[in-house]
Amino acid sequence: MATNDFMDEFDTDADGAAPYIKRLQEAWVSEKAAPEILQYETDAVSTLLDLTKEQEELSREHATDTVNHQFLYNVYQVEISRIKFLLRSYLRTRLRKIEDHATYILKDDALQSRLSSHELRYANDYRKLIAAHMQNSCLSQIPDKFRALDAQTDKENMVVQPNRNSHVFCLVNDNIGLVQVGVNEGSTVAMEEDDLFIVRYDAIEDFLLSKKVSLL
Repeated sequence: MATNDFMDEFDTDADGAAPYIKRLQEAWVSEKAAPEILQYETDAVSTLLDLTKEQEELSREHATDTVNHQFLYNVYQVEISRIKFLLRSYLRTRLRKIEDHATYILKDDALQSRLSSHELRYANDYRKLIAAHMQNSCLSQIPDKFRALDAQTDKENMVVQPNRNSHVFCLVNDNIGLVQVGVNEGSTVAMEEDDLFIVRYDAIEDFLLSKKVSLL
């Protein structure tokens, strides 16, 4: 196989990977900055996983054809490694949030809908394991009324929750108009495309989910 043919066959950009890489990079940054778990990027993750698997198989088939192919194989492996790093980082960030707030997420249907099927199963399994561990290590030794790990009343709240009032840096991607950013009525700002703000997460959550803003 000629070198040019090899390059044409193994080309992530030719397969349309660039938009998915960009989308996942933005999703990863927003996921790290947001206190709550965000919507799972199904298309970007599945597309990049399939692409890396396909391109790795293709490059291995022709890697030993010539010295040039071996060199190109090494170059492309670097790009594949970068994509894998992005995928791992994005998924690990989400798993950390799931572990920190498993009960909180599983008590809210809207938050559950943001998880992939694998993440939802992981969250349920993780909560069961934590409950079993707590039961065996200490809860079995105390009165029943103190054993609930998900009790939420006016006097107590056993569910660990993210701080939705924490402040985040956001970039406005679209003209939004006036947005209430403070607790008091009238605490509004005009959000226009390319503006940068430091605001409470709760004030811009809906815009983040609709991609009208991105976190930094």
